[in-house]
Amino acid sequence: MVNCPQIWIILAALLCGLHVDANSHSVESQAETEGGLFTRETLLEMELHLPLDSLLNDVGEDPGYHGGTLVYFDSIGKRVELSIEARARGNFRKNPDNCNFPPLKLKFRKETVAGTVFD
Repeated sequence: MVNCPQIWIILAALLCGLHVDANSHSVESQAETEGGLFTRETLLEMELHLPLDSLLNDVGEDPGYHGGTLVYFDSIGKRVELSIEARARGNFRKNPDNCNFPPLKLKFRKETVAGTVFD
């Protein structure tokens, strides 16, 4: 049985425009070897580890960034963990009356993503 935080993370990834294939155990990250994330149309399975309570409650006029981790598997199957910062974004969907889970803006540090699919 999938617990509630996993469902929210999957929904957040889909709302952010990230493609997550929850049924796949293999990753097709050929884009990584071909120059980056947006050079090919392949799926990249990933996990977002974020403090959901504080992130979902911080939806005011100027929401702050919350530290977290993005995990994915590279083209050779090696687990890659990247430190990220995330915040709620948007206007209409950031309001809890309109949307239960606001879209997220993810911020990566350049030195963290060097040599990864996000480079």
